[in-house]
Amino acid sequence: MKPKYLTLLGILGLDLIFLGAMLSWILSEFVLVSKISLIAGVVVLIAWAILSRKRAKTVFGKRTVSMGASTTLSVAFFAGILIIANIVGARYTLRGDLTKERLFSLSEQTAKVLDSLDTDIEILLFDNEDSPKNPRAKEIITEYGERSRRVSHRIIDPDRQPQITKQYGVAQYGQAVVRIGETKYMLVPDASEEGITNAIKQLTAKGGTKVYFTVGHGEPALHSTEPEGLSALKDGITKEGLLADTLNFMLTGKIPDDAAVVAMVGPRANPLPAELDALKEYFDRGGKLLVMLEPGVADSVASWARNFGVEISDNMIVDASSMGRMFGAGPEMPLVMQYDQNHAITKEFNVATMFPTARMVRASQEPSQSLRVVEIAKTTDRAWAEKKWRAGTVQFDENEDVAGPVPIACAVENITRTPQPRMAIFGDPDFITNRYIVFSGNSDLILNTIAWLGKQEKLIAIRAKDPEDRKLMLTPRQQQQIFYLSVVGLPFLAIILAELAWWRKQR
Repeated sequence: MKPKYLTLLGILGLDLIFLGAMLSWILSEFVLVSKISLIAGVVVLIAWAILSRKRAKTVFGKRTVSMGASTTLSVAFFAGILIIANIVGARYTLRGDLTKERLFSLSEQTAKVLDSLDTDIEILLFDNEDSPKNPRAKEIITEYGERSRRVSHRIIDPDRQPQITKQYGVAQYGQAVVRIGETKYMLVPDASEEGITNAIKQLTAKGGTKVYFTVGHGEPALHSTEPEGLSALKDGITKEGLLADTLNFMLTGKIPDDAAVVAMVGPRANPLPAELDALKEYFDRGGKLLVMLEPGVADSVASWARNFGVEISDNMIVDASSMGRMFGAGPEMPLVMQYDQNHAITKEFNVATMFPTARMVRASQEPSQSLRVVEIAKTTDRAWAEKKWRAGTVQFDENEDVAGPVPIACAVENITRTPQPRMAIFGDPDFITNRYIVFSGNSDLILNTIAWLGKQEKLIAIRAKDPEDRKLMLTPRQQQQIFYLSVVGLPFLAIILAELAWWRKQR
């Protein structure tokens, strides 16, 4: 047999032994295919040794030793490069997130919170550093430290440091504590990004800390979980770093000092004149108000709003466009996709909102020198404000009705006073109830409004949505096929191709 074929025979024997050993290692046992491969490899090598004794001496001769030494040096050089690369990688990290929903990156709102920090924050994660019970929490606090120089983090083992664990009331592994200094801190039971960012906002909040919702006029219940309640909004406000509570003027007689915002949402009855006077006095001295009115109710509030350059008309908006039909909305539920891109509340806001049974809210035709009124949201062109809505007629009359786009919300500022009074007025309260707040951008719009009223423009952002489930479902057989192809097939093919190239070079 020619020497080149004998060499190929020996290489084939080594390949068969390599394949059998790899299969037995991967499967943790000698299966039939690995046994056949090993036995065949040994037989081929024995045949190669018998047929080419002289060739075997040449293979292990001086030339082979020389080539082996060269190969050894190359392998050592390559190993050195890997070692250096690992050392550099341990000291300097480069992080990237290639997921569609940015699952492993901090949200835009968290980034804004961190950028606005003017004090140092420390995050303590109570877990085992080597084998954490909550590995995702460890990644999250690392992201905070990477994002802001104001944030530091530590991992504390509850078993090794029980005194610190008890000091902060930590009850289980994976919980976190956000603190400023030694005495100001907050426990985060779930150690999620949402929980940690919420704690940072509450610890760094300045001024008022509560959003008060007026009661006693037929408003939706703040704590109710029913479809017409506001519990989902209350939870959203809490996540924004504020607290939500109720306010009964008849009992308190005044607006509490810790009020960041006072909200009158959907009153069914007219408030007392003294209540409206108190709200105006609160606004004039720098207060922040949120007012939402249903069509045909609380006419005294609509009249009161004229003091602030806002006209709340006695009509109902009808939307004849087909856009609302796509979401199952009727003509009495206008869809809004036009926003003032220069105002802080709706800047870069590009998601749809829906307002069930809404009335027109627009800037007064006689502007004030001291008040800046901006119409922040409008309906589509095919909507109009129906004057005769009580009669049940739904037909546009150009002599009485207002053609679209119809303004549905206004933002008001008194630019002559310090601190600056602010107010937001909406022509519908239903869009923030539990039934509708989950629709598209409804939640973002109301929370952006509260953030603007509370002088937290830097924190306005579109909140993160739940990640899309993009799993690739494979059968066990498909998983096994992919495994063998990637772990055995491709590496073995690369070896065969390299050997063929070497063999052809020897010809």
